Amino acid sequence: MKSTITVVHGLFFALVVACGVGLPSSAEAGITKIEITRVESPTFEGMASGDVGPYEKIVGRAFGEVDPRDPRNAAITDISLAPRNARGMVEYSTDLSILRPVDPSQGNHRGFFEINNRGGNLSFGMMNDAVTGGNDPTTAADAGNGFLMREGYTMVWSGWDPIVAPDSTTKPFTISVPVVKNLDGSSIVGAVLEEFVIDDSTTLTGSLIYPAATLNKGQGQANLTVRALYADTPMEIPETGWEFVDAHAIQLLPAGTHFESGRLYELTYHAKDPLLAGLSFAALRDLTSFLRYGESEHARAAKPLAGDLRHVYSFSVSQPSRFMHDFLRLGFNEDARGRRVFDGNLNWIGGASGGFFNYRFAESGRTHRQHIARWYPERQFPFANQITFDPVTGKTDGVLRQCLVTQTCPRIFEVNSENEYWSKAGSLLHTDTSGNDLVSPPNVRYYLLSSLPHSAGIGPT
Repeated sequence: MKSTITVVHGLFFALVVACGVGLPSSAEAGITKIEITRVESPTFEGMASGDVGPYEKIVGRAFGEVDPRDPRNAAITDISLAPRNARGMVEYSTDLSILRPVDPSQGNHRGFFEINNRGGNLSFGMMNDAVTGGNDPTTAADAGNGFLMREGYTMVWSGWDPIVAPDSTTKPFTISVPVVKNLDGSSIVGAVLEEFVIDDSTTLTGSLIYPAATLNKGQGQANLTVRALYADTPMEIPETGWEFVDAHAIQLLPAGTHFESGRLYELTYHAKDPLLAGLSFAALRDLTSFLRYGESEHARAAKPLAGDLRHVYSFSVSQPSRFMHDFLRLGFNEDARGRRVFDGNLNWIGGASGGFFNYRFAESGRTHRQHIARWYPERQFPFANQITFDPVTGKTDGVLRQCLVTQTCPRIFEVNSENEYWSKAGSLLHTDTSGNDLVSPPNVRYYLLSSLPHSAGIGPT
C-alpha cells in the first residue's frame, strides 16, 4: 500500500508541474445559488498543515441550470425532454464540500477536485494515508498524514452520480437531476435489464433502480432468469416463482425465499421515468468553472473560492475515471465561454472505456467484469485519446477529438493496474482496434502498475 501511495504522490506532482495554461475571457457558468450550511474554521481540531497553516471546511449545496438549446449541451441524452423552469432552463442541485487553507494566501492556488466513487471520498485514503473520516473528515486523525493540506491544495467534492441515494450514516455526495417525460407529459417507458449478483444466503429482495411501469408479468412484460456462470444457459424462473413487491423491488415465491448464493439473476422488465443522467457532465463542468473563475449573474451565488484558483486538477479512481473519459470525449472540458475547465486529469485504474452514464435509463454503477454486467454499454469506440479509425463501426474518433478543436484539452495521466489490461481493455488506451501501437499524444502519459490488482489495498506492502 505504501509503495502505491508513493506512486500516486509522484504522479500528482508531475501532473501539477505539467499543467500551465492561459485563461480566455470570462463568462456566466450556470450556477445560480450556493447554499452554505456549515463552516468549520479551523477544522481538523486546528491542526496546522506545515507552512500552509490550518484548514477550514465549507459544506453546502450548489444549484445550477443549463440551457437545453446551447450546442455545448446537445450531447446530453434526452435534454430536449427535460422539464424547464420559467427561464427555459433545466435545473439540478449537488452536494458541495470544500477544504481550503484558512489563509488562502498560504495555499498553492490549485484546486484538487476528486470525482468521487459512488459518492465516496477515496483520495484521503490514497493521498493522505487516512483511515477515518469518510466523506466528512473533521478530526486531526481524519487528516491522515496531511499530504494534500501540507502541499496547499484546495480540495473539492460534489455529487455527480444520479443513482447514489442520500444516507445519513455514510453521507455520500449526491446530485439531483430531473426525470424526463414525453412531450405530452406522460411517463417514458422502456425495457430495462436489472442484474443481481448474490454473494450471501440472506438476500430476500432485489431492488430496482427505475420503477416498474407495471407489476404485470404476463405477455412478456417481465422475465426473471438465473444461472451460476455467465457461459451457462439462463434458466427462466416461472411467473409463479417470483413477484414484484412493489414498483421498486422483486422477491422470490413463496415469500421469505432467499435468493441463492453464487447465482446471477437477470430481470428484464418495463421501467418508467428515466433520469436525465447525462446532466451530471454539465453540472461538473459548470460547478468547476464557477469555483475556478468565480463568475455568475445570479446575486445568490456565493463565491467561496473567487480569485483563488489558478488551476484545477481532477482525481478519480475506477468508475469515475470512466466518467471522466466520457466527460472529455463529449466536449465538457470547455465551459460556457470556451475556457478549459480541468487543466489536468489523473485517471486511476479506469481502463480504456467509458460507462453507462449518458443513456436513457442509465445505470452509472454498472461495470463489466468477467462474469457480470456484460450486457451494459461500456466498451464502445473510441477507446484511445488519439483519433483513430475503427474498422468494426466504420467510425473515426478519439477521446481528445473535441477538445483538440476547442483547444481545451487537459494534461492526462492514465494509470492502470494489470487488472485493467485483463478486464477493462487497458491496452486500447495505446493501441488501435487492430492491435497496432499508437504514438502517445504530447499531453498524455500512460503507466502500468504491473502485477498489481485493481484495489491497491490488497497489493504488496
